[in-house]
Amino acid sequence: MMVEAWRWAASETDWCAVKRLSEMMKLHRLTAACLLQRGVSTVEEARFFLKGSLTELADPYTMAGTKEAVQRLAAAVDKRERLLIYGDYDADGVTSVALLTLALRKFGVPVEYYLPSRLGDGYGLHGQILEQFAAGGGRLVLTVDCGINSFSEMDLAKQLEIDLIVTDHHEPLPGRRSAYAVLNPKQLHCSYPEKNLAGVGVAWTLVRALYSHLGVPFAEAAEFLDLVAVGSIADVVPLLGENRLLVKAGLENLAKGNRPGLTALLRLCGGEEGKLTALQVAFRIAPRLNAPGRLGDALPALQALLASPAEAEQLALDLDEKNRLRQQVEKDILEEAREQAAACNDSALVLWHQDWHPGVIGIVAGRLAAEFGKPTVLIALDGEEGRGSIRSVPGCNLMEALQNCAKQLIRFGGHREAAGLSVDKSNLAQFQADFCRAVESQGVEEGQTLIMAEAEAADLSLELLEELSELEPFGQGNPEPLFLLRGMAVEMARRVGAQGAHLQLRLRKGNLVFKAICFGGGDKQISTGETVDAAVVLTANTWQSQTELSLRVRALRISLPEQGSF
Repeated sequence: MMVEAWRWAASETDWCAVKRLSEMMKLHRLTAACLLQRGVSTVEEARFFLKGSLTELADPYTMAGTKEAVQRLAAAVDKRERLLIYGDYDADGVTSVALLTLALRKFGVPVEYYLPSRLGDGYGLHGQILEQFAAGGGRLVLTVDCGINSFSEMDLAKQLEIDLIVTDHHEPLPGRRSAYAVLNPKQLHCSYPEKNLAGVGVAWTLVRALYSHLGVPFAEAAEFLDLVAVGSIADVVPLLGENRLLVKAGLENLAKGNRPGLTALLRLCGGEEGKLTALQVAFRIAPRLNAPGRLGDALPALQALLASPAEAEQLALDLDEKNRLRQQVEKDILEEAREQAAACNDSALVLWHQDWHPGVIGIVAGRLAAEFGKPTVLIALDGEEGRGSIRSVPGCNLMEALQNCAKQLIRFGGHREAAGLSVDKSNLAQFQADFCRAVESQGVEEGQTLIMAEAEAADLSLELLEELSELEPFGQGNPEPLFLLRGMAVEMARRVGAQGAHLQLRLRKGNLVFKAICFGGGDKQISTGETVDAAVVLTANTWQSQTELSLRVRALRISLPEQGSF
C-alpha cells in the first residue's frame, strides 16, 4: 500500500516577521510567509529574490581554481590547441559538454569530447581515456560534472603531462588533488558564495570568467544560459540564490527558440510558445535528454543539443523514442520495487534485484522516496557486484550516511540529495543494516511538511496568484506555494477523465465559491454536502478571454474538529 509522504501540517511561521516583511515590501502576508520559509527575511534579501539580476552574480574568480583554469584555456585559445572535454551521461553532464564545446569552438579551438557509457564505463573519469588522448598528442583535458574525487586519475594525468582542469559540483571527499586546476564551490577553501551550483553552473561560471578575460561581452556568455537552466533543473539543484537567477534567465532564453534541438524537443512534447516553467523542463525536456544515457549511450542527447535546424527534428524524435523505452523499463522495475518497499519497516529502503536496469533505478528510487517518505537505495545486481542509485528525503544527508557505510562499499559518490554506489553482493545485507542505522542516527522523520501556511478563503485571488508568480521558477528548494484551507463546503464533486481518475470540485466558504480539480483523486470518497480540508495550489483558467481563479488540490480530507498539526 502506497503512503502519502507528507503530513497535514502548515510550516511553523513567525507571523510578526511576516507582518514586518509584508509591510516593508508591500506584499500579501501569504507571499511574505513563503519568502520567510525560503530563508528570506530582510528587505534586501527579498529585493534580490524578487528583482535580482545577472549583474549581481558573484565574481567568478572567487571560485577556487578559476584563475589558473582561465589562464590555461586562454593559452589554448591563442594556440588553437586541441583539447578534450570529458563529461557525464546525465542531462547535467551533457548540457555541460554542449556548453563548453560551443563556447570554445567560437574561438576556433579544436574541441573533442567523450561521454562515458553508464553501462560500460560507469560514472567518473577513467584513466584509459586519458592515456588514449595523451598517446595522440593531447595535453589539455577539461572534466565537467565529474572528477572531483578521481585522485588516481589526477595523478595519472600529471604523469602523462596532461593539464587536467576539473569542474564538478559533487561532494569532495578527503584527499590530495594533483590536477592543474579544480573548480568546485563545495571545496572547503573555495569562497564562491553559491555552493549549490549544478555541474553546468560551474562550467558556465568558468566560461563567464574566460569570456571576460578575452574581452567578450557578457551577453555572449549569457546566451548559453538555456543550457544552464536545463541542466540545473534536470539535476534537481535548489532553485534559490544564484541558481534561481541562472534558471530564470535561462528559461527566457529557451523560450526564444534559439537552440534548434531544444526547440524541437519542446515542440515534440507539446511545449507552448512563450513563457516556459521549470516544471515543463523537468517533465518534458529533462527525461528525454536523460533517456539515452540511462539506456546506455548518451551521445544522441549531446548531438541534439549541438544540432543544426536541419538535424534537430529527427534527433528529437529519436530521443522521444528512447524515452518511451525508458518509461516501459521504469514501469516494470517500479512495480517490483514497490512490492518490496511495502514489506519494509526500516528507516530507509534498500532494495536489490538481479534483473533491474542500472540506468533506470535512479528514477524509481526517486519515486519510492517520494511515495514512502524514506531515503531509498535501489541496486541492480550484475553477477557478484551491484550498482546502486540513491535518492534522499528532506533532512537526510546521503553522503554523511554513506561515509558511515564506506567499509561495505567498493565506491560511492554524489551529494546530499542523490548519490551512486557500487557494492559487492556478499556485503548487501550488512550495507542495508548499516545504511538504515546511519539514516536513523540523523533523526530523519518520515513525511514532509509541504504546506506553506494556512489561508482563509478571502485571501485567494488572481492578484495574489500574480504576486506569487514572482517567486518562480518553482522547483527543488523553491516549491509551488501550497496552502491549507479548512472547512470548505463541497457544492459539487464528480469524477472526470479516463476511468474517472480525477475529482472535479466546487468548494464554498461563505459567499466565496472556487472551482477545483484533484488530479488522481477519483478514488476519494468525497460527496456533495460534506465539509473538507484541502491543500491547494492557486492556478488560473482562461476561457474566451475571461480569466478566473481555480484551485489545484494536492490533498483532500473530511474536516476534523481539532486544529493545528495532525
